[in-house]
Amino acid sequence: MTEDELRALVEQHHQLEELEKHPGWEVLVDYVLHGPAGSIGRQRALVNGGARDWDAYQRESGWLQGAHHVLDARKNIDQMVATARLQLSETEEE
Repeated sequence: MTEDELRALVEQHHQLEELEKHPGWEVLVDYVLHGPAGSIGRQRALVNGGARDWDAYQRESGWLQGAHHVLDARKNIDQMVATARLQLSETEEE
């Protein structure tokens, strides 16, 4: 990763931090987790065998993975930034 790419990633991280501070973020998280078609209900249905067939199971588990990927975006970018900084520092030391 280049320094420019790292800077862009850090900027994206900052923007996500700002987004998470907005009151609407909590509304979105609550809706995704607890809403009528929320994550918690979908997880329970999958664990209890609620999927009609394999396609339904894949569709529901894909929805869950996507929803949690979005909700955890800042944490994921945190890890990416830390890894990139470590790689850049190791490269500079060589």
